[in-house]
Amino acid sequence: MQQTGSSWHPRTLTNYKEALKLRILPALGHLRLDVIKPMHLLSFIDNIQEEGIRKGGGKLSPATINIHYTLLRSLFKKAVEWGACLPAILPAILSH
Repeated sequence: MQQTGSSWHPRTLTNYKEALKLRILPALGHLRLDVIKPMHLLSFIDNIQEEGIRKGGGKLSPATINIHYTLLRSLFKKAVEWGACLPAILPAILSH
């Protein structure tokens, strides 16, 4: 993932890459954008809030969950701009 003229802090970029690699792509990467439904995204968000999701066990911190949430929201907003999916794909949880 690359942003031209990026104003992202290096740590933000690292966090986004980790979120994609560790959780988002394994959970959603097998689905084309045009078939992802709000239920897929809601299920993903619910799943990453569960106990035991962390590598060593336990829950993800609210900040880490927010990284996933923010990244998904950005990705789907860009996909809508590019015409890859419809705005309806963004459930309320990803629109806050």
